[in-house]
Amino acid sequence: MSDSWLDDGDSEAIDLFGGEESAEDYLDDGDDAESYDDEEEAASPAVRRRRAKARQLALRRRRLEALARARNQRARRRRGPVHTAQKAVRQTQVAVRDLNLDSAMKSALQRQSNRITRSDYTTLATAALSQFQQSFPQVVGSGPYTQAALRFAPLVFLSSEERGSGAMAIVRDPRVIGGLLIAGLAIAGDRLRPKQVQRIAVPNVPTIVAGRQSLLTADAQDENGKRIDRTVFTWESSNDAVAKVSPLSGPTTNVIGVSAGTAVITATSAGVRQQIPIEVESIIRKVEISGTAKIAVKGEMMFIADALDDRGRSIDGVVFAWESRDPKIAKVDPITGKVTGVSAGPVLITAKSDGVPGRKTVEVA
Repeated sequence: MSDSWLDDGDSEAIDLFGGEESAEDYLDDGDDAESYDDEEEAASPAVRRRRAKARQLALRRRRLEALARARNQRARRRRGPVHTAQKAVRQTQVAVRDLNLDSAMKSALQRQSNRITRSDYTTLATAALSQFQQSFPQVVGSGPYTQAALRFAPLVFLSSEERGSGAMAIVRDPRVIGGLLIAGLAIAGDRLRPKQVQRIAVPNVPTIVAGRQSLLTADAQDENGKRIDRTVFTWESSNDAVAKVSPLSGPTTNVIGVSAGTAVITATSAGVRQQIPIEVESIIRKVEISGTAKIAVKGEMMFIADALDDRGRSIDGVVFAWESRDPKIAKVDPITGKVTGVSAGPVLITAKSDGVPGRKTVEVA
């Protein structure tokens, strides 16, 4: 009975093992089979049947286990060694230890703490510089580039992260980025912002001579002292009897000397005024008096005065003021210059124009 049902099982085991192993390799040795046969001869038929059935069940179980082992061996040959979960965990732990994550984490946290601290210093420096600019504007000045430099100063406290090497590290540095942004905005604002006139400069004020004209030129300047083009000016004189201006508008004007004296010329642009005090000098450099040096008592003599310029040329249309130092000896008409002898003696006769005097001594006999 056992021989008949083992034939099929043996052939199936041989097929599953691929000809390398057989089902008998997983059964008991031959001595065990002989002992079973001896016992069966002595036992009753019922006992033999039970034992045969038990052997059949045991053999089936072994065959199933053998088949399962065969399948596992084939699967391993096809797919290679299979790592167990335990082995994978151990490998992960080793990799983590190799990475030294504890040290790396501490280093990263320390760098982050340093950056936060430097950011705090940057905030404090920004607030302090802002207050300094407001409290001491005369020290800081109002120049756009000075203001931009002060706004950039707190960025020095920032720390750069490791964002690469070489030029890339410089480009990604927050201090470089902030500096470029501030500089770009300062330059754009300085060039695009409408210029405001802060002061008016009138360089090289010439000497003003009565009867002549001299040119005055005005320049409008911003807070940095840079010239502002296309600016409208108006001109005026505080004393037209001494000096006049013409034209009354434009970047330049002619100052015409009328008579010797002082006046203030004012240039105005965009509400900003600049006053230029001037002194008009007389064109007369010398006054000469012609006429006899002797007259009789009660006699009359017409004296003539001549005004000369710096080149010795006679000046026409000059009005003189005449006077006598001692009217008891001789009198003089203050307008015409007519001298009349009063009593015997010498006397000094003076003719003056634009503050320039001419003198002559007259003897009355």
